[in-house]
Amino acid sequence: MNYIVYYILNTKTYQFYIGSTNGDGIKRFKEHQALLRNNKHHNKKLQLAWDKDGSSCFWFGVLEFIDDIELLLLHEQKWIDYFWDTGILYNHSRYAGYKKKNKCCPKQIEMIKELCKIIEKN
Repeated sequence: MNYIVYYILNTKTYQFYIGSTNGDGIKRFKEHQALLRNNKHHNKKLQLAWDKDGSSCFWFGVLEFIDDIELLLLHEQKWIDYFWDTGILYNHSRYAGYKKKNKCCPKQIEMIKELCKIIEKN
């Protein structure tokens, strides 16, 4: 099974959100759309942009297909790290998988950082 790291791009501003899913990518995008249309998306920056620019300005796409679910968050982290300092991400957190109700512990964050370094070297 393929897992994906995806983006939601605002074609008006070229800002985007990076996420990942261990399921159907189209289903995940529809979940994002439903939340955004109902003003209930967890990412307030993305929600504000959607409200301001409209749904027609947003595209969903795949950054990377991943074969191993255990590497999914590591690859999402790689992309967040790559774009973080540009200021063009809607992501609130610098860390993949970070949710207010399900925070990564410091040990997990350090492990993700170390594994990203290994991936970059290869």
